[in-house]
Amino acid sequence: MRRLPLSPTWLMCGVLSACQGGDKPRSSADQSPDDTAAPDAACAPSTTVQPLRRLSKDQLQHTLADFVDAHTGLTGEDAAWLRGFISEELTEAIPDDTPTGSEGQVRGGFRRLDQVVYAEHVEGLITVAEGITTYTDFGGVGGAQRLVGDTCEVYLDFERGETGCVETWVRRIGHDLHRRPLTDAQVADYLDLFAAAADEAGGDAWAGFELGFHHVFVAMMASPWFGYHVEVGTGGTGLTDYELASRLSYHFWQTAPDTELYAAAADGLLSTDDGFRAQVERLVADPRTERALATFAEDFFRTHELPRMDTRLGTNPFDTFAADAPITSTLHEEMGDELVALTIHHTLREPGTVDDLFLSDRHVSQGEALSALYGEAPWDGVGTPPALSDTRRVGLLTRAALLATGSANTRPIMKGVFIREGLLCEPIPPPPDNANAFPPELSDALSTREVVENLTEQPDSDCIVCHGALINPLGFATEDFDALGRPRSEQALYDLWGDVTGHAAIDTSGETTIAGQAVAFADVHDLTSAMLASGSPHRCMARELFRFTTGRPDDAADDCTLDTLGAALNAGETLQDALVRAALTPQFRTRGGAEVAPEETAR
Repeated sequence: MRRLPLSPTWLMCGVLSACQGGDKPRSSADQSPDDTAAPDAACAPSTTVQPLRRLSKDQLQHTLADFVDAHTGLTGEDAAWLRGFISEELTEAIPDDTPTGSEGQVRGGFRRLDQVVYAEHVEGLITVAEGITTYTDFGGVGGAQRLVGDTCEVYLDFERGETGCVETWVRRIGHDLHRRPLTDAQVADYLDLFAAAADEAGGDAWAGFELGFHHVFVAMMASPWFGYHVEVGTGGTGLTDYELASRLSYHFWQTAPDTELYAAAADGLLSTDDGFRAQVERLVADPRTERALATFAEDFFRTHELPRMDTRLGTNPFDTFAADAPITSTLHEEMGDELVALTIHHTLREPGTVDDLFLSDRHVSQGEALSALYGEAPWDGVGTPPALSDTRRVGLLTRAALLATGSANTRPIMKGVFIREGLLCEPIPPPPDNANAFPPELSDALSTREVVENLTEQPDSDCIVCHGALINPLGFATEDFDALGRPRSEQALYDLWGDVTGHAAIDTSGETTIAGQAVAFADVHDLTSAMLASGSPHRCMARELFRFTTGRPDDAADDCTLDTLGAALNAGETLQDALVRAALTPQFRTRGGAEVAPEETAR
């Protein structure tokens, strides 16, 4: 089950005055279906400035792995070893990415950004750079010669005291690491660094040659031009073709541009509508786009926040509740992987709509424990995934990742908050400071629904305003699944020693509002249908896709674009087409903000 920063305090409230009125945060989900713009509406560029973002850990991994394949000349086990070294060093040396900003949806940021974090990144990249040049012949004649090709003999040129081939090396390697051509001033700086390093060798030409390349390569990787998405623009609000190439490649592939994308940038094609669209469609069709979509799904469903399922093994009443369930230390990861695989399947492998994703009956899990929990054989990953044999499991809301808690008790309030805020994008006002932050305890006489209702839906309590109308009904809809995500027809009740004291009836019916309209449902399948009919999941998906694409929260200036994206998805556009549409928005193709004079841009 997704864990939200505010969710624990929704467990019981004192005086929930915030639910009785007041302004809500602006959201595209606040629009009714009739308010959205037509899918082909033209929207103006936003004035919101794109923040300076650091390459994420995934992006660094893919960028350097691709670099190793392209430039070091290593193959087979040697290349695999170097990629493993890079992965291990990056994992240990660089802090994990932590989403920041509005509702935690901004990629590539950190809650903590100070000199310690910055130093850890630089030191980690330096270590990796040193490893690449130390454990390959990249800094020697072989590596350098591969880069300059047959245009000159790089070492002999250096030995004669000439710098032409060294400059060719610097420009080519700088182009790929900085993801744009180096300026003459940058080339001069790197050549000075090369010469200074070579002088350290005390006249030993071979040692000076290797040391010079080593220092230059390390400096290039430690540069902000490598570790950040630096965008100086064209002197106005636009992006250069090379900056557009980087945005495209890192957005869709999580790595640096390939040869074709660089060629399009060099020819100026990316600043044309037709040239840009052609590259967007090419990138989306490439299997590497699954990298970005996996990251999007992990963020959207908060899979990294899933609790482990095995932490309460050996305790009561969990042992009685879990019985012979296939609980492993990685079961929670398999649950998260299922949502990622489901998103990839319905977006890229068999492109479908938001409705297809929410109503999916595909069994896409390759995990043994989760498949056993579902009563299925693990999918082999080949061809079209089979349909789930248990029709009760059909749909997104019945997948274990959105149900399991790691305890013996379900969490209807947590489930309700996730559906309301995460899938409908309808904000819930924050609870008061005196709200109870502890989850309701199991009862040996009452169902979980009855416990939650008694705590939060008393007629004389203000809690009922939010819990009774917005939160609880959505969470109750899946109470016919237990805290491991297993279907059940009744709820077993336990005492503190784990003994079964009886069974309680399950009630999944409810009444609530979605997009301002009252709806009633009998179970989770009715609820899913009502959600889709409202158009809110489509607009919510559009908002989250926009935020992921632009790497920032949306604001009022983005309303037109959000409405256009949402209307297209609500009209039946596939998720794959929505990926293309999001990259074609003015926000993706411009820097935003006021115009900047050319002399004010960074060198």
